Amino acid sequence: MAGRAGIKGASQMARVLRAMPKEIADKVALNALRAGAREIQRDAIQRLGEAGDGKSVLVRKATKRDAGAAALGGKAKVVNVGINKDQWWLRFREFGTAPHPIKLRRRGAASLLADSETGQAFGTVVQHPGQSADPFFTPAFDANIGPALQAIGKSLGRGIERAAKRLAGPLAKSGLKRR
Repeated sequence: MAGRAGIKGASQMARVLRAMPKEIADKVALNALRAGAREIQRDAIQRLGEAGDGKSVLVRKATKRDAGAAALGGKAKVVNVGINKDQWWLRFREFGTAPHPIKLRRRGAASLLADSETGQAFGTVVQHPGQSADPFFTPAFDANIGPALQAIGKSLGRGIERAAKRLAGPLAKSGLKRR
């Protein structure tokens, strides 16, 4: 059975964010989402072991064309955590592959698939045995829901406090009291 997770005081924070200017509230919310996403990112990179480096799993702001942002009408703040496009082969590790033929793309009489080290020729088609899944990203996500939400909550709290001090500006420093 799945447990429930949440952010303590989320409704109060949402109310304060709605009272702030949109640009400031958006920046605070995005920074909080990035903080939560970094929890998942760190664990996914660690689970990759030697196959991964600091750039294997990325955190980035979603564009309006991204599926998550589009599903929410493009109005919600969305952060993507995913595999770096330059390391596209990591998706095969995450999900595995079925057995499949690898066909030579070039046509010609002298074209063969061969091992570059031994020079052994295989022909124009090789049967790949497939690869079983060795997930690293999904377990990292599942294991870090709680820590990610905690990081989001802490970052929201700090961001709201900083933004409120900046918005108060001279009033906070002058000692004048608001009515």
